[in-house]
Amino acid sequence: MCGIVGFIKNNVKFNEENLNEMLDKIRHRGPDNLSTYVQDNVYFGHARLSIIDLSDSSNQPMLYKHYSIIFNGEIYNYVELRMELEELGHRFETNGDTEVLLHAYEQWGIECQNKFRGMWAFVLYDKRENIIFGSRDRFGIKPLYYLHTKDAFAFASEIKPLLTLQSIPSPNMAIVSSYLVTNLINFDKQTFFNDIYQLEGGTYFFMDLKEKKINFERYYDLSKVIKNKETNITVDFEEVLDTSFKIHTRSDVLLGSCLSGGLDSSTVTAKVSELMKEGNLKSITAKSISPETDESHFAKVVADHLQLDWHIVEPGYEYFKNNIEECLYYQEEPVSGPSIFMQYTVMQKAKELGVKVMMDGQGGDETLLGYERYYSWMLSDLLRNKQYGLFLKEYKRITKHSKLTGITLMKQYMYFNNFKLRVKYLKKRQRLLKGEYMNLAISNLANLGYATKSLEEMQILELTKTNLPNLLKNEDRNSMLASIEARVPFVDHEVIEKALQLPLNKKINNGYTKYCLREYVSEILPDTISWRKDKKGFEAPTDIWIKNHRKIIEDYIQHSKLIKELYISLPKFEQLSYKESWKLYNLALWEKQYFS
Repeated sequence: MCGIVGFIKNNVKFNEENLNEMLDKIRHRGPDNLSTYVQDNVYFGHARLSIIDLSDSSNQPMLYKHYSIIFNGEIYNYVELRMELEELGHRFETNGDTEVLLHAYEQWGIECQNKFRGMWAFVLYDKRENIIFGSRDRFGIKPLYYLHTKDAFAFASEIKPLLTLQSIPSPNMAIVSSYLVTNLINFDKQTFFNDIYQLEGGTYFFMDLKEKKINFERYYDLSKVIKNKETNITVDFEEVLDTSFKIHTRSDVLLGSCLSGGLDSSTVTAKVSELMKEGNLKSITAKSISPETDESHFAKVVADHLQLDWHIVEPGYEYFKNNIEECLYYQEEPVSGPSIFMQYTVMQKAKELGVKVMMDGQGGDETLLGYERYYSWMLSDLLRNKQYGLFLKEYKRITKHSKLTGITLMKQYMYFNNFKLRVKYLKKRQRLLKGEYMNLAISNLANLGYATKSLEEMQILELTKTNLPNLLKNEDRNSMLASIEARVPFVDHEVIEKALQLPLNKKINNGYTKYCLREYVSEILPDTISWRKDKKGFEAPTDIWIKNHRKIIEDYIQHSKLIKELYISLPKFEQLSYKESWKLYNLALWEKQYFS
């Protein structure tokens, strides 16, 4: 797990000083070793966080024959790939996965991407062929941003290094508008910054340095994979998930886990604890100071049951006040809510405890239909298929085995299944936003297809475009700020593909979400955890923090040129919800941090 930077210059006066400045911006991602490589017009920089093969022989940029590579991530099946490559005649000098990646490219070319099981963003230079090949893992767990001009092509694990190459950065108003109106973030290649893009998950680029041409191609499309893949009845979901947990625990450093007390984090913690050969797993819980959002008592049940080395962080307002701006600065783009700060505190505590790898449950909800909104799309599918009796049965079961009442379920159903109603609500909520910006936001929402998609299509959309990419980006920044690698066993392509092939009653059954996962852990976790109905997950005491932070928030909003550009007139603070107050504050703070 590391950070990468680099550029291929054309007619511009970029040099090693620029490369070192870029590398300095991400030294927190890899404090164990900082190195650069310059060959002709190719400039590579790497910040290493040593996780597998801690020796200097696995430092990067790594050179092999006429290849050089910078790589961020983990190829979890590198042990199996190494054995396969050795049978084909390859010989290795290290015990790490980076060298395996290089040999895999030598053996299979760009098809090597399909052999990997893991998370990655890498850029490889083939000096003999004079080409650059860059790739990002299937679901974008590891980030890769780029800046492409007539003078240079630059790339980095974060946005800040690329800003050092721009004279005057500017905000992307289409993305800013979508954030304010729809809360959509990270849903395509665009970022909040004009002219800076992200390589989307499941995508690679191929650059011919002779012709000075670059092509971007998609090598993985989940919807096509599911459509074309035959269901493998000989391998069940639990077996696939077991394998994912097993390979995700490969590490030469101390492992820990994020434990909220919810089903996903409790499952990850239980399985990792079971796989550990020695010592108690260090698990960390963020406790909310608000009783309404605190679920640490559930985490305690898990910790006691598994006899964990359990630690609690309980960030109060003063800690929030003193650290929230650092947290948001390293996120680089506005975020959806203050709950991200709870994750920040967990990662900071893990750093204090000397943990270098944290296991987390991100992706469980998107993979196994864990969010309550999925009920609405499921019910819609039943009506579309004229299964009226089952519709009524499931409606009753949902209200019995979730925290939704009949009325709240109906409201959700109407909101998520009526695009016109949804747009009307969004426009009413943001009635002071200028029309041009409202239209940009609604256009982005419509282009994603929210008006027409089935339950499976919505699930794929949230896995690949909207919900999951945003959560993964937040976790990457919070963990890497603390120089920690975050691993997400649910976001494994074989797990996700198998989950999507499961019949609906394995995911939603008798009103319970994630039914097969509940069965999976029912023998290793107490029923109070495996059959929980109320979902939270590191929720922040938003009401307390926003109230105490009000003066600072109002001041930022009042002095924001960007917000004044967006609105006909500034919204009155007392009329804003906590969510809207947060977004305006976050936007104004982002403006100050990056454009002042």
